[in-house]
Amino acid sequence: MAAKLVGLSLSFCVREIAQGKVPFEDVAFLSTGTCIATPDDLEFVIADYRRTYWRDCGDEAARITRILFNEGRVLQPKLEGQTPLFAHHSRTQAMNEALDRGTLPDYWLAWEGH
Repeated sequence: MAAKLVGLSLSFCVREIAQGKVPFEDVAFLSTGTCIATPDDLEFVIADYRRTYWRDCGDEAARITRILFNEGRVLQPKLEGQTPLFAHHSRTQAMNEALDRGTLPDYWLAWEGH
């Protein structure tokens, strides 16, 4: 099985998928810092992210987010009292470093599913 990607940020990773920077089919799952427990919570987060992170791709980002949640491809450690994997990193710094290197930001990890 080929390596897929694991994203560590709902806002940034979904935006990059919606913008066509990362193919949706290459994403195994996201492990996020969100704490979305209900469908209403999800819609609230989508509305909030559309105003901030997804201003230029809101419809597509909302569609992708709903698919990922419906398929069970979003892990939320906070819902289980755990610390998110990317909690102590700066996503902006990660983006800037990736631009300098010409790579994906380090909130994307390669994953070998078994």
